[in-house]
Amino acid sequence: MKKFFEEFKAFIARGNVLDMAIGVIVAGAFGAITTALVSNVITPLLAFAFNSPNTDALNITLRAADEEAGIEAIVLGFGTLVGAIINFIVIALVVFFVVKAINKAREAAEAKKNASIPGIPYGIDISILSDPETVLPFCVLDGTIITAMRTSAVAGVQAKYCAPSDTTTAALIGAGVIGRTMVMAVCEAIPTLKTIYLCDIDLPKAQALAAEYDGKFGVEIIP
Repeated sequence: MKKFFEEFKAFIARGNVLDMAIGVIVAGAFGAITTALVSNVITPLLAFAFNSPNTDALNITLRAADEEAGIEAIVLGFGTLVGAIINFIVIALVVFFVVKAINKAREAAEAKKNASIPGIPYGIDISILSDPETVLPFCVLDGTIITAMRTSAVAGVQAKYCAPSDTTTAALIGAGVIGRTMVMAVCEAIPTLKTIYLCDIDLPKAQALAAEYDGKFGVEIIP
């Protein structure tokens, strides 16, 4: 029994479970916000415009109800549909602004000024290794090359299984840190490759990389 509770505790404490729980809580909070916005702001405006407490005023009655004859009303729920669409748009806007704010925060880790400074990568990555038991960090690594290798490895696998078997030409965009490892990846993944067109907004950077790799992989690199 003790082992069971220990395993259950480890399961609950796993990152995926906690992330999912946080996601559910945040989603509930978003739902409350959007519901309040629709109920307390948008709906009153619609009620004022259509002289009705909700968008049901836009519904079209095709046949009125007759209780004595036992006939139910037939209503074309156009107004109900409009209400659902408004609710969807509000939720989508809230999510859009939140995602936009998150992306804005992520951009802070990539100094745009670096793009104009020779020899400095656009994105600066750091990897921290922690003790698996105490979770205390014991090593800080420059994660730039690790990120470049990982990204290029994914592209290499995709090229290996998606590119035609007789592919002789490839085009790569970017001659920075990832551009270097990307050349290695595609040359390894596509043995039939003969020519690589290397594109970059900084032409001298592309020319320098092409010159550095000239003759190394048996592929002509054209900046």
